[in-house]
Amino acid sequence: MTGSAHDDAPLLSVVIPTHNVRPWLRQALDSVLRQDVDLEVIVVDDRSDDGTIEFAREAAGRDARVSVVSSPGEGGGSARNAGADLARGRYLVFADGDDLIPDGAYDALVTSLEVSGSDLAVGDYIKFRAVDTWRPTAAMPAYGRASRGVTLADEPTLLYSRPCWNRAFRREFWEASGIRFPDVPRSNDIVPMVSALVKAESIDVVDDVVYVYRERPGSGSMTARAGAATSLVSYLTQEAECARIVRDTRDADLAAVFADLVWDRDAFVAVNRYLLAWESDSEADALVAEKVRALLDLTPVPDEVGPLRRLALELAAVGSFAAGHAVARVAGGHPEG
Repeated sequence: MTGSAHDDAPLLSVVIPTHNVRPWLRQALDSVLRQDVDLEVIVVDDRSDDGTIEFAREAAGRDARVSVVSSPGEGGGSARNAGADLARGRYLVFADGDDLIPDGAYDALVTSLEVSGSDLAVGDYIKFRAVDTWRPTAAMPAYGRASRGVTLADEPTLLYSRPCWNRAFRREFWEASGIRFPDVPRSNDIVPMVSALVKAESIDVVDDVVYVYRERPGSGSMTARAGAATSLVSYLTQEAECARIVRDTRDADLAAVFADLVWDRDAFVAVNRYLLAWESDSEADALVAEKVRALLDLTPVPDEVGPLRRLALELAAVGSFAAGHAVARVAGGHPEG
C-alpha cells in the first residue's frame, strides 16, 4: 500500500512492535495518540502472552487510528518490517511499546521534513530508569545544534546514535532504499540505521527531545542481558556489517568517528561488560573472540584510544578472557554504559 493511492492516508505512520509490554503499553499508546499530528498507529505484536495484544485490540476498538496485527515472523525485526510494509503515511516513525513520546515530538520531526524536503529527521532523546535520567547525546556534537539539509559527511557524529525510534523517515525514501531490519537477538537497528544515514541525501537534526527510552531491569530487558554471549555475538556481527558500510563510503572523517565508536564507545562498552561478567572458560568464548577479532580487523585503532581500553579489546580478540577480565576491572566502562 502507498500513501499516494489513498486520499485518506495519514501524514505519519507510527509502527510499534510489541512483545510482552502490557504493564507499559497504556502509557506508550497514550503518549503517541496525544501527538498533534495526523497519524495512524500500527501495533505489530510478536507472540505476546501477557495480555499485550488484547489490550492493543481494546485500544484499537476505542480509537480508529490504531490497528493491530500479529507479526508474520519471530523477533522485533520482522515486526518492524511488517509494520513498515503496512504504513500508508507520507512519513514513518518507529516506537517501542514500553517507551514514551513527549508532547510535540512528532510535530517537530514532521514539520522539519515538510519544510526541508529531507529524507529523514533525527531528534534528541533521553533515557531513564528508577534511579536516574540521562541524555546519551550529550557526547555527540551533531546533537548540539539544530540543522536542516545536512548529510552524514557534514555531521559524522550522527553515527554515534543508531536507534530507530528517535527519527522520522520520508516513507518514499525508506521504500526506495530497501532498508530492512534483521531478526537477531540484539542490535537489530544499527545496520538499517547506518544504511539510512549513509543513503540519505539530506538529513535534518531537530534539537527537541523526541523520545524517552525506559531502561527496564530484569531478565526481560535487552539491557540486562547485554553481557550474555549470544547477545554480544549478535551485536558484534551487526557492528561488523556497519564497519563494512562505513568502509565503503571511503570517508576518512566517518571512518574516524566509527573507529571511536568501536574502540572507545559502544563496542568497548559491550565487550568490557562481557569481560567483567566472565568467570571461567565457556564454549561461547571462541565465538566471542572470533567476532571481536573480525570487528577490530575492520576498524583501525584510533591514536587517542586509551591503552587499557585497547588492551581489553585486543585480549578479548585473541581469547585471553582471564587476562581481559583483570584488565576490564581496571579499564572501567564508558559513562554511557
